Amino acid sequence: MSARLKLPIGTEFFNEFRRDGYYYIDKTEFIRTLLDNRGKVNLFTRPRRFGKTLTMSMLKSFFEIGTDETLFDGLAISRYRELCDEYMGRYPVISLSLKGVDGISFDEAFGMLGEIIWSAFQEHSDLLDSPAVKPFEKKTFERILYKEATQSELLSSLKFLSALLTRHNNKPVIILIDEYDVPLQKAEAGGFYEQMVKAIRTLLGEALKTNSNLAFAVVTGCLRISKESIFTGLNNLEVDTVMDTTYNRYFGFTHSEVEKLAEDYGIPFAMRQLTEWYDGYNFGGEKMYCPWDVLNQCKQLLRDPEAQPGMYWETTSSNDVIRRFIGMVDMKRAHDATAPKTDAGLIDEIERLIAGESVYKPLIENLTYKDMPDPNENSEADISRNTDNLYNILLMTGYLTAGEGARKNDSMVELRIPNAEVKDLFARKIQSWFAQTRPASTKREMYAALWSGEVEVIRAIIDRTLIETISCFDYYENYYHGFLVGLLVNEGYTVYSNGEFGLGRADIMVVDAPNKRAMLIEVKAGKEGEDEFASLLKDAIEQIGRRRYSLKYKLDNFRVIQYGFAFIRKSCEIRIAE
Repeated sequence: MSARLKLPIGTEFFNEFRRDGYYYIDKTEFIRTLLDNRGKVNLFTRPRRFGKTLTMSMLKSFFEIGTDETLFDGLAISRYRELCDEYMGRYPVISLSLKGVDGISFDEAFGMLGEIIWSAFQEHSDLLDSPAVKPFEKKTFERILYKEATQSELLSSLKFLSALLTRHNNKPVIILIDEYDVPLQKAEAGGFYEQMVKAIRTLLGEALKTNSNLAFAVVTGCLRISKESIFTGLNNLEVDTVMDTTYNRYFGFTHSEVEKLAEDYGIPFAMRQLTEWYDGYNFGGEKMYCPWDVLNQCKQLLRDPEAQPGMYWETTSSNDVIRRFIGMVDMKRAHDATAPKTDAGLIDEIERLIAGESVYKPLIENLTYKDMPDPNENSEADISRNTDNLYNILLMTGYLTAGEGARKNDSMVELRIPNAEVKDLFARKIQSWFAQTRPASTKREMYAALWSGEVEVIRAIIDRTLIETISCFDYYENYYHGFLVGLLVNEGYTVYSNGEFGLGRADIMVVDAPNKRAMLIEVKAGKEGEDEFASLLKDAIEQIGRRRYSLKYKLDNFRVIQYGFAFIRKSCEIRIAE
């Protein structure tokens, strides 16, 4: 394999992979497995950035009439000659992705849905010249194509398009719907969930349940949405989740695939880092790496062999599910404020997860975004039910993964954080959000001490806050960085995190422009038995001087105070830099 092939960062179309010289990890065996096991409708649920969209593009390229069959030359599926002769390029295909359906209101989001449907009709606009399409059907088609269709016409449009394609090609259609649940996730956050559920139920019901022109359909998403009856009535629905085994190798990269990738690009030394940070997802007993992370980090390592692990996956999601997780802790505390901290089960579970341990929860696969915690439900039964729901949503969306021995038919599932990247995300976000919930009086006290240089007062506030919030047994710099940012935001000052100042990136810079003053904080962290506070503070102060972070503000005659913060477990030491 030549390392001259480009790494496919941000490329999701199969034909681009094959035509434009991108590195492709062969997953075409998926096609044979699908044809051997398919139902009328086949739903695959996996977390974001695990290759669902590329898989759907591959299916379109394989099945669609008029496809370029050379795209599959030399790939695994080409070994099955009879299968290729029967299926490759033999079907009309309707393909659409719903991941762009978003808006601040239902009307705005439905407008985005209409745009996606319009694109599908535009792709098949040659039907307007087909003798198989009747005049009155052409008028309906044109209303959709010219964006004049009614809501009812749009919601029945996929079934309508299926009928026209089947008649024109004398062959039933294959329907591919990618990220079908994104509109529901966005609607839940926007407050118009019930309206969007009704719309998606009608759209998919027309296309998938009562469609005599359907050969089969493939649908992808993060969650299996069944409580709203979106898939009710399908006699042959096949569902494959992170707990199933049939397709477990097709979404994500296996260890051997990542090893070959690293070897092909001359970076075999990266395997330890890639494994620690981006491996660990257990899909039906197969350990999988997150492709998005692996490809992005390999790109960085090709530029700089000493590049530190990047945080790529977290930027692809709003991380709202973790916010709900933290909300459950607040609900638990509010419900049982007198319970000792060690008895607060959810808090203890979070600590154990971040420490690398496991928790055991009932396996609940038929969940929806509406099953997120409701702040208005605060009875013990409500909290318990919501907690179980949320743990399962964390599993399906990739924030947690099943333990090595987990089986789908088990009533309880072992859950753990999959790798260092997600652990880092948990630790930073949780500590940051906890810190942001500190009382305003604590933040004011903190700032008063910081601006006046009262080191002992600052240290006492930090130590108290660390003890009051959740503890983590694996402490590192990003954890404390996020913790401090959380303590400093929302008090009227401009807070920069990892901003470019002087000759580098400052950990934290706080600017009070009206009063012409600024504050720099450089954060260092160590572990007991490995680092002493003195050496950590020395490193912080030397870095501040060497990289001259505050030079701009000093030249602008700001009063600048510069701090080195050193953390070891739940203790903090602080030094002011001259």
